[in-house]
Amino acid sequence: GAGPAGGGPGAGKGGARMGRLAGWAAVGLTAAGALVYPLCGTAAWLRGRADEIERQKDAPARAALSPGADAEALFRALHPGDAAAASFIARAAVPGVAILEEAGEPYTWSSRISTFSGVPAILGWGNHEAIWRQDWSEVLRRGEDIAAIYRAEGPAEACGLVQQYGVRFIVVGERERERYGHGAARFAAAARPAFENRGTRVYDARDACGPAVAGREVGP
Repeated sequence: GAGPAGGGPGAGKGGARMGRLAGWAAVGLTAAGALVYPLCGTAAWLRGRADEIERQKDAPARAALSPGADAEALFRALHPGDAAAASFIARAAVPGVAILEEAGEPYTWSSRISTFSGVPAILGWGNHEAIWRQDWSEVLRRGEDIAAIYRAEGPAEACGLVQQYGVRFIVVGERERERYGHGAARFAAAARPAFENRGTRVYDARDACGPAVAGREVGP
């Protein structure tokens, strides 16, 4: 006679197996999709870095640009004068003083002296400071004060702000000259540089303004 209607025990096992296979297939497709950006993005970054390495004529710069995470080695290779100035300030600074340097765009070498010396500046990357504090007013004010000091004609215009922020060292390198003009910190230039290397100068603010005052507004 005829067998029982419907599927036997094997039918249930087959359905479960198909379900598991479908689940693993979905996981595989999701994982493959998630890997597209990391793989393609990394490849694009490596191609861009390789192009930048090819453009470098200096062997240390090419080595520093090789994939890795030694930003300080890259800084020394690309901007040796600035790197030497940062090293000088790191050795010479005492607690409670600040430095004056160019404050510009994020994800650039702006604020490079403070970054590699560990000595606070009047202002770091403005957009980061504004996000952390949820307010642009202080960032804009400090940016204007930095520009005012660099563009001041003499001590009478600059020293009040220098002392307000407790500035001890004034940096004048290529970034400062590009942003604030080739006469940047002309008021301090009357004094002998405390340090100079490859076009980057560091002035001791005490020579131009008297003893530095580590005021309450030392850089954020």
